[in-house]
Amino acid sequence: MKKIVIFLLVLTIGFVLTACGTSQNELEESNQGTTESLTKETSDNTESPVQKESKEVEQEEQTDEGFLLYRPEVGAKKVFTENGEVMFTEEVIATNDEYVQIVIDLGGNKTLQIYRWTKDEIALVLEENEELDPYENQLDSFNAMKDPDVFISNKENADWKVVETGVELEVPYGSFKDVYVFQKVTDEVEGADTIYTKYFAPAMGLVKDGFELTGEAGYKGESSLEKVE
Repeated sequence: MKKIVIFLLVLTIGFVLTACGTSQNELEESNQGTTESLTKETSDNTESPVQKESKEVEQEEQTDEGFLLYRPEVGAKKVFTENGEVMFTEEVIATNDEYVQIVIDLGGNKTLQIYRWTKDEIALVLEENEELDPYENQLDSFNAMKDPDVFISNKENADWKVVETGVELEVPYGSFKDVYVFQKVTDEVEGADTIYTKYFAPAMGLVKDGFELTGEAGYKGESSLEKVE
């Protein structure tokens, strides 16, 4: 009888130890699985040094471009219309590191415009319709105006006010994103305000041009980019 009791006691202890061992193994396997999962998740969400450096370089390049992103391309001839009627054309004649030369044709009257167009600034520095040939590259020899018309600058106060940025705009030519809206109000007409509004899009420059004269005899108009030749 005593031997039977001892046998049962040994059997019970063995069973308990086996159960404890199984539980310990399952706990270790569970912990291992959790660790592997966390390691994989951390690995998936962590960029390699090369990826991180590449992204930082890309962001830096975009920042360095500044307002150069809004420069129109040489040779582009943009046609602006209002209610289907051609109002004026704008043709890009030449560019260099600092300037952009443009010809505005308004009903056969041609005006030479030169912009200082850098990553930090957009400013009209020359507007001429008589002495210089607007279709010849003048960027290396022109004399800038004493008081340039500054649209936007990181260095000085601008003559134009930035009304909006990051605008989505649709014109007859197509849709644009990240558009700058500039506005300037003058008192060039006695007893009224003259309000100029210009919209600049990336890689295109001017894509919409608004004009409004306030007062009793006031009126307004708006020309939009119709096509690029």
